[in-house]
Amino acid sequence: EGFVDKANSCSIHLSKAENLFEFESYLQEHESIIRILIGEETIQNRLFPDYRFGTVKSLGAWGGDFVLVTGAPQRVLDYFMKEKKLLVLPLHPLMVSSH
Repeated sequence: EGFVDKANSCSIHLSKAENLFEFESYLQEHESIIRILIGEETIQNRLFPDYRFGTVKSLGAWGGDFVLVTGAPQRVLDYFMKEKKLLVLPLHPLMVSSH
């Protein structure tokens, strides 16, 4: 199985994760696969090495402009908004229901 197949498999598993631990495991696995493919350090290790409350997953071109972050909402807000002075958009209000 090649890297692309592994990344695709992770994406499928991500969409079916039943709990946060599973979800974070697949996020980390996907980041690891992409890291090897492009020869870059993960965004969490490169830009947010002291974030230890969850997982930071790069979205887009790995420049750090957009990331998906897991963790307790208040910890995420404290770290990214107060410490790093970054904009945080909670996922729930951005979600669109298919119902």
